[in-house]
Amino acid sequence: MKRLLFILTLASFLFITDHTLTADEKTEILIQYTNPTTRSIASYHPKAYIQHDILSLLAENGGIYSFSIENNLGETLFSSTFTADGAEYDFCISGIGNGLFRLIIKGNGNVYEGLFTI
Repeated sequence: MKRLLFILTLASFLFITDHTLTADEKTEILIQYTNPTTRSIASYHPKAYIQHDILSLLAENGGIYSFSIENNLGETLFSSTFTADGAEYDFCISGIGNGLFRLIIKGNGNVYEGLFTI
């Protein structure tokens, strides 16, 4: 009986530890160029990650970028700006809730979009 209890305790500890380790990983948001008014193809894409309730954005080609987060109804839940200087900027988005969201990034005359869930 003690051996069974020890094995169950060890298994539950390993299960909890495994989920704790994966919760700290960053989730990359796939950003796509979506400017339909031109025929050019953007070779550069900003990068976006989510870790817990922190959205991290990175752009390197200069200028000021703006971004917004919309829910599945098209309502803007969060918006801000950041400088495209190669630094990573972090934004707390804990107040937007759970569900499917669209990240829209605008800068240097281009528009980029990515979908993510929380």
